[in-house]
Amino acid sequence: MTGRGRVFGAVVAAFAFWALETYLGARPNVAAIEPAKAQSDASDRIQTSQAAVRKPGAPSFVATLTESLRLGNARSTDDLPKREWNGTAWELLDSAGHRLSPLNFDEIWDFKGDVALFRVGGKYGWIDRNGKLVAEPVYDEAFEFTNGLSAVRQGSKFGYVDLNGNPVVPPSFDYAWPYVDGLALVKEGDKYGYVDAAGHLINDTPLDVAFGFNEGLAAAQARGKFGFIDTRGGWAIPPQYDYAWEFKNGEALVKEGERHFYIDSHGGFLRDFQ
Repeated sequence: MTGRGRVFGAVVAAFAFWALETYLGARPNVAAIEPAKAQSDASDRIQTSQAAVRKPGAPSFVATLTESLRLGNARSTDDLPKREWNGTAWELLDSAGHRLSPLNFDEIWDFKGDVALFRVGGKYGWIDRNGKLVAEPVYDEAFEFTNGLSAVRQGSKFGYVDLNGNPVVPPSFDYAWPYVDGLALVKEGDKYGYVDAAGHLINDTPLDVAFGFNEGLAAAQARGKFGFIDTRGGWAIPPQYDYAWEFKNGEALVKEGERHFYIDSHGGFLRDFQ
């Protein structure tokens, strides 16, 4: 075989291996998740979600396009403020290269809508496209805005502020996650719950483990069993499973004993997991 042929063969083999890994990775790894690890899995899934929301740096082309479509942002990227590293900190510049703010940022995230999250001196705040501060950097932890609200931490407690930096939900939670479809996951002590835009808890039952909403339902655990909560806070599918995954395309994978199978949004059996 010629050198070129060997290279081509290696490329084909690498692609085949990647395709196999992708296929296998797309299937639920049910053997890797056990009920005893539910709390740990919940933490891992939540931390992954946080990292995705707050990760700094230049986004991929697909992420940028998706976000632009979601926000309905038709403005040219040439009109967006630009971040530039000056050797010691980030600066915010307009399209002509002029500084929009005198602040030297430790970190500044991409603009989402008209505001961007930034960090200065270990504290978080927001700035608009004109370089005007929306909220002073006074928060110990903060997320980008979703549904017009951001989770923030001051001291040891989390609350929520609006796009003008005004407090909407006072800091009262041990942890809080971004809003999705008008609801946010929060934690108090070792229990989880969901709050509406006013900060009111919608679920009556304290939850041992809880995940975000998908297709109007959220997998959650109470008294050792998993079920699904709807956006009104009630049990759409009562807790009865040893583990449950999120809904996708109208079906969710659940576990009872050693058996894994799919259910519909009413809890009806669809098929066994193969």
